[in-house]
Amino acid sequence: MRSWSTERRGYTPPIFFCPDIFIANKTLSVFIDESGDFGKYDPKSPYYYVSMVLHDQSVDISSEIENLEKHVANYGYPHHAIHVGPIIRREKAYEHDLMENRKSLVLDVLKDFFDIVFRC
Repeated sequence: MRSWSTERRGYTPPIFFCPDIFIANKTLSVFIDESGDFGKYDPKSPYYYVSMVLHDQSVDISSEIENLEKHVANYGYPHHAIHVGPIIRREKAYEHDLMENRKSLVLDVLKDFFDIVFRC
């Protein structure tokens, strides 16, 4: 077995460690999302994306999350999870929203998200 192989359960290859920034005894949340289709190639959607967000739980982002929730509620969607695809496609929850309102919602959510990411 190669020394960097992931064939053994629970082993992380060294490429994922950076000794200069490795901090023991921290809780890290990992959020992974994907978008796309593994089916037959379609020129309208040729890509398959995987994104990952890592959050060190010792960094308090509760005020940023509250700000994000307030922005979403101000658009008339209290306690609502935002997914960009349905907004763009004007699915049922957004079918009566004007394009400018949908665009503003997406941009506000992205701004809030980047505020959180770059604060950490």
